[in-house]
Parts: sequence; C-alpha cells; structure tokens
Amino acid sequence: MAGRACVGGIAIAFVLIRPFGAAFGTLLTKPVAKNGLGFGTQGLSLILLCLVVGARYPLIYAALRLLPTELTSVKAPT
Repeated sequence: MAGRACVGGIAIAFVLIRPFGAAFGTLLTKPVAKNGLGFGTQGLSLILLCLVVGARYPLIYAALRLLPTELTSVKAPT
C-alpha cells in the first residue's frame, strides 16, 4: 500500500508543479517585446545544460579528488 501512496503523491506533485514550470519556461523564452526575458529555446537549453553540469561538478570533483588516495592505499598482492 505504501508504494501506491508514493506513486499517487508523485502524480499529484507532478500535476500541481507542471503548470509553474511551463509558465516559467514561457517567461524565459518569450521575446522582451512580449514581456519575456528573451533567452529563446536554444539559449534556455544552454542555460539548463550548464545548470545540470554545474550541479554535478562538485560530485565529480569529489570523486576525482578521492581517487588517487584510494589507488595508493590498495596494496598489490605479493
């Protein structure tokens, strides 16, 4: 029963949040002459790509920073 409640909650959240995302996307892509911010679809795609990569960068950096210590701490079998 908990699985169904979780799926139901996600569905309700999706239905409630989707209009806000659509309105925000429209605001960002509309030309300035029509009261938008004028990024266009390609500009907005580039912005979102940078946000996704930027959000993952700290995780990648932390993994790469720890990698040399893990490699040096492993002893080869003799």
